[in-house]
Amino acid sequence: MFPELILAAKNGDEGAFSELCDKYKPLIENMTDRYIARLNAIIQDKDDLRQEATVAFYRAVTTYDMSQDKVSFGLYAKICIKNRMVSLIRRANKKSSPKTVSSQKEEGKRIGDRFFDFGELISVSERIMSKREALVFSLYIGGKTYKEISELLKVSEKSVDNALFRAKSKIKRYYSDMP
Repeated sequence: MFPELILAAKNGDEGAFSELCDKYKPLIENMTDRYIARLNAIIQDKDDLRQEATVAFYRAVTTYDMSQDKVSFGLYAKICIKNRMVSLIRRANKKSSPKTVSSQKEEGKRIGDRFFDFGELISVSERIMSKREALVFSLYIGGKTYKEISELLKVSEKSVDNALFRAKSKIKRYYSDMP
């Protein structure tokens, strides 16, 4: 970690921020490379995605709490960049997701590269998931955030994340096994 540079950058020193960018360039490049394929729908140019990662890195620099010692700056920056990339992916999926039209005006959910209507997803989830996974999954596809789900169910956001990971894996496995 480079506490002097971080503090200087927090105080508006552009040279310090540039130096931090140079020192953390491998992290920014790695995160850019990791997400470029998934973000092709909205960002075709790797330089644009690198710029998004750099903006997230800047936000990490300005919001990092140097008084705590539980999370290193590098890890914090990585999490900030990852969160920015995931937000971009979600935005891209929302823009590219076609809406299903029915008499009940049901909507659907994109999982991977497939689109499903809610009724089908709920029906399948009840058959292949545990009760907790199915409940978390139905709240998620209904538009609830991780935080909202955790508050409703009185569990941690990490528990929600784990349940959703298992649920999505089961859905993907279920549909990949179908002819």
